[in-house]
Amino acid sequence: MKLLEITRNPKIYAFVQLFAGGKEKNFTTIRDHMNLKAGETVLDVGCGTGEAAQYFPQGYTGIDPSEEYLEFARQKHGDKFSKFNGEKIDFPYEFFNYVFIANVFHHISDEVANKLMNEMKRVCKKGGRVYIADPIWPTNKWNIIGTAIFALDLGKFQRSARELTALALTNGFKVLTEKIPDTFPHHYMVFYYQK
Repeated sequence: MKLLEITRNPKIYAFVQLFAGGKEKNFTTIRDHMNLKAGETVLDVGCGTGEAAQYFPQGYTGIDPSEEYLEFARQKHGDKFSKFNGEKIDFPYEFFNYVFIANVFHHISDEVANKLMNEMKRVCKKGGRVYIADPIWPTNKWNIIGTAIFALDLGKFQRSARELTALALTNGFKVLTEKIPDTFPHHYMVFYYQK
């Protein structure tokens, strides 16, 4: 059993996220690129305990497979969260202006990632954008902390920069940034798809 198995508890997970370098930068990088306007809507796929909700005060909806995480998110951020089976997004075609998935891809196989990218595109309105943000294996061999944390993570599908880029580009995404600054010990990449 991995050490971070305890993060299945939503309270512990939310606490650990306070120290996971880069979460805030992920959300603000995506939000700033969206340039949201009044009345526009945002879907957070794999929202976990709902940390991103505070960065999107209007039009935000979060979905996650974990009912425990969702209940924690509802208590903290209100009733803007729904259950999600992990592959099929239960919203109509072209329902949201923006769709994003952050810190999830290292938990899912390429097969599931491909399905999710298609689903995210499906529920995104024409003219909107879909975003992927995920940590990658540290490229600096001296980043011992980042390597250790990533090795202990519950995710079983950690990818290198090359692997994550190939997965995203194959699905029509473009690189938004190869490295979000100031996210030590993690190295995050962000991709977007313009619909």
